[in-house]
Amino acid sequence: MSFDRMVAGNPAAPAEALAALARDPDEWVRRTVARNPAISAEVLAALAKDPAKEVRGSVAGNPAAPAEALAALAKDPAKEVRRTVAGNPAISAEALVALAGDPATEVRRTVTRNPAISAEALAALAGDPATEVRRTVAGNRVTPAEVLAALAKDPAKEVRRTVAGNPAISAEVLAALAGDPATEVRRTVAGNRVTPAEVLAALTGDPDGGAPDGRGQPEHVA
Repeated sequence: MSFDRMVAGNPAAPAEALAALARDPDEWVRRTVARNPAISAEVLAALAKDPAKEVRGSVAGNPAAPAEALAALAKDPAKEVRRTVAGNPAISAEALVALAGDPATEVRRTVTRNPAISAEALAALAGDPATEVRRTVAGNRVTPAEVLAALAKDPAKEVRRTVAGNPAISAEVLAALAGDPATEVRRTVAGNRVTPAEVLAALTGDPDGGAPDGRGQPEHVA
């Protein structure tokens, strides 16, 4: 690794040195500067317009990036950049809502995992056409109770199974999922530590619950 790159990643580097390295012809140096937690907002804003998508992606993942830079990167032509900014907890609620409608499934899925996501955005993404997006909503502990109840009736068993493993799920929904036609859903209910005792008692007689494959462990994906 070059000395320039080492300095570029050092939080103790002088602001003037980082500003100069942000203009370095070596893309790796600029990427490293963009990830530096001590970098100024002004330099990050400039690097958000870098011709290399990898550099813009590094800015997109930096929690110190200014809100206006993150908002601009949320519209970046590279989906890799948009996916990274979708996971940045410093992104504005407005930009996050916009990314919830992104054409790339992996971007929308990342939005569902952002700790700053609102209940409203999660509710909207619960109706996403992609199963993997609905599944990550189903596994998020902050997903509203009424949304989890709706996802418990999702046509995809992977989504219902994830709801069944969510520790924030209501006893009423767990009781309903204990009668799910999919064995793996019922098995996940049996492994959820918040499942009511009476539901667990009913599941002890399930003829399909004996496979020792570990699938009964609670599953949450957010």
